[in-house]
Amino acid sequence: MVNIVKQVASIFMLTSTVLFFPNNSEVVIDEVLTLPKINNDGKGSVSILNIDNNTGSPIQNTVHSVINENGDIVEILVTDEMGMATSSMFDLGTRYTFRQDKIMAPYELDSQEYHLTINKKHTLTFKNNISDFVKKTELSEDGQIKITELYLPFKPILQLPELPQGCEITALTSVLHFFNYEITKTEMADNYLPQERLVRKNNKLYGPNPYKAYAGNPRKLRAGLFSYTPPIIKAADGYLNEVVSNYKVTDLTGSSKEEIIEQLNKGIPIMVWVTIDLKKPRLNIEWYFHDTGEYFLGPSNLHVMVLHGYDQNNVHVMDPLKGKMVYDANTFFDRYYSIGSHAMMITR
Repeated sequence: MVNIVKQVASIFMLTSTVLFFPNNSEVVIDEVLTLPKINNDGKGSVSILNIDNNTGSPIQNTVHSVINENGDIVEILVTDEMGMATSSMFDLGTRYTFRQDKIMAPYELDSQEYHLTINKKHTLTFKNNISDFVKKTELSEDGQIKITELYLPFKPILQLPELPQGCEITALTSVLHFFNYEITKTEMADNYLPQERLVRKNNKLYGPNPYKAYAGNPRKLRAGLFSYTPPIIKAADGYLNEVVSNYKVTDLTGSSKEEIIEQLNKGIPIMVWVTIDLKKPRLNIEWYFHDTGEYFLGPSNLHVMVLHGYDQNNVHVMDPLKGKMVYDANTFFDRYYSIGSHAMMITR
């Protein structure tokens, strides 16, 4: 059975407090700061301390797994408001692995596993740095760190001149570049994007369901329209599967502003369907679906941008028509909602 522990060992002799998050994490096996609980039956415990590497502030609600030599999780430790958690009593000489599974933003998760043989003294101190892309934070009343300014380093890719109607696939290509995949926007458009032609019959325009395929050809100014997330997800999956990647694609359609920001706070750029220049949607493009004959009315000024930062009042985006841009946050999310709340992301 897995035990869940959220406590402070009564024999801790604190000289500082702690927090943690991933990439620049440091672990210290401290033999002086604390003494583990020892009983007369030859058992000992391990205490975990999580602190901010710069301020020494404690990081609470950090989740760690304790794993035995058979690979079974025998206990889950959750740090308290002092950044501490203490395991159950284990037999001296037994060996366990300690793995950090979850930590609050803006810290990065430590993916390394730490192996210990239980003896009379064990404290694992994790010292972690706030991610470099977090520029400003503030402390909430309940002791949580709130990000107020964030900026992911993001290189723009412009859709013009090759893809005058290809904002979706260009935005996707820029996200792939963010994760160090080198492929061109035209390769993505020509080889991975599901497309269906636009055909006019009896004075009616016929095309695909934009949830199933891109309508037209993104290379053609007057013969290309748009798609929503599913065809772009299919394009991303097709490429990532081909290169045997461990990255995955997630549809965020229907997500709230807060849910999108939560993902961005983890260092993940988000593809967001809005409008060109954030103007009000113009619902004046109509066609009929090839397969069902269903009538469809869509926005002629639909546009996809990549959200990669924000401050108190603004969002930082990669606009495939203009490059790096700063827009009013309220207007940006208003257009996102009004266009149908379409968004997606790629994560490890």
